Order: sequence, then structure tokens, then C-alpha cells
Amino acid sequence: MAKIKLNAEYHIHSEFSRDGSATIDEIARAALEHGLAEIAITDHGPRAMRTGLKMKNFPLITALVEKANAEHKIKVLQGLEANVIGRKGDIDVCDEVADKLDMLLVGMHVLVKPKSIKDFFLFLLPNWFWATIRVWPKGRIRKNTEIMKRVIENNKIDIWVHPNAYFRVNVVEVAKTCAEHGTMIELNRRINFRPIDWERMKAVGAKFVISNDFHSFEKHELGTINKVQLEFLDKVDWELSDWKNVVEK
Repeated sequence: MAKIKLNAEYHIHSEFSRDGSATIDEIARAALEHGLAEIAITDHGPRAMRTGLKMKNFPLITALVEKANAEHKIKVLQGLEANVIGRKGDIDVCDEVADKLDMLLVGMHVLVKPKSIKDFFLFLLPNWFWATIRVWPKGRIRKNTEIMKRVIENNKIDIWVHPNAYFRVNVVEVAKTCAEHGTMIELNRRINFRPIDWERMKAVGAKFVISNDFHSFEKHELGTINKVQLEFLDKVDWELSDWKNVVEK
């Protein structure tokens, strides 16, 4: 495998995610030290029950991102990691907020507030059940796949994060929609699909990013490709052009 490195990180949580701890300034400094040219601050959307940012802090985040851009020789983008909250492809970021973002990520998460009671009983609750017993009926996977495709179709999503980490979908079918709408697919530090799935996603025209899903300096390192990701890359046929944030060393 060619010697490669990351030149950008697009999935980073700051102290404004309640499971994050680093300040935006600390993140920018560390990213610069690791040789990154660009980062995105993508705190959890507001409907994550425990970890979501408080929207009253959104203007403060904007100001701190602008400050980091002015003080450090690195491009800092403002983004969000949205949650899927409904069966019709709803997410917890309104158009008014989305229009102000440089980057919008989305993923299916477990502990979120649904859009409606029906969405709780027909979307979240069944997925909680199947995730608990770790068995995924074909019908549930098919429904989740259609929901995720609607999310991509109905919103301007830059990156689909940690596919299959929580709720199972047909990743290749979703990848087709991603390719049609210019949405990239994340190879997270935790990988929940097979090399053959990646090959099939690539075959339908999908593009990818590698992310650490950073939350704290104690747990994660910015700007690195971890062992699990490197082992995965050894098993697939890839080119630099497949990736948004990978360059040769």
C-alpha cells in the first residue's frame, strides 16, 4: 500500500458536544501540529438526548470558528453532525441553520428524540430492539435503507457518517443515492461494513473520507489513520481519487 496521510479531518466534536472536551482553539492548534490543512467542527445535533449541542451556543461556535481561522494557519469549517429523527428522512437541523454551515454530516444514532410519537414507535423503538439482540431482519434493513436514502435526497448532506454503526442498512443502496447527490461516505475509526461492501460502494460512484470521529485528546488522535483503517485499506482496491482527505506522504 502506498504511504498515505490525512490532510483534513471533517468529523470533530468540541466541548460543545457534551461527550466532547476540547476547545475549538485547542483542536485547531493540535490539527496544525499534525499537519492538517483543513478541519470541520461538527458537534452533535440538538436532538441527541445527552450529547447534543444547545442551539443557543450556535452563534458562539460561529465566533470561535472565525477566531480560530484568524489566529491559526489552518482552515476551520463550521459544521454539525445531524441525527435522523423521522421515517420521512427528517433530521434535527433546520434549513435556516443548515444554510449557515460549511459542512453537514448525518448519521443514524440510538439516543435521539424522534420527530413524532409515530417515529418513536415505528422507527426508533424497533431499531433499539434489533440492535439490542444483534439480529437484523431483512424487512427492518429495507425500511432503514429507504429512510437513509430519503435523508440524503431531502437534505444537502456532505458526509454520511459511521454507516451501520447503530442501525443496519443496505450500504450499497444508500451509496447509490450518495453518489447521485454528492454525499461522501465515512470510513470511521470503527468500521461496520465489509471490504466487499466498500468495493461495491466505490463501483456505484461513491466517494469517501477517513475520520477519527474525534471527541477528546485522551481518547483520539487527530490527523491519523488508525490500525483498523489501515488493515481495511489493505483489503480493498483503492485510489487517491476515491478520497476527499487522503494524500501521499
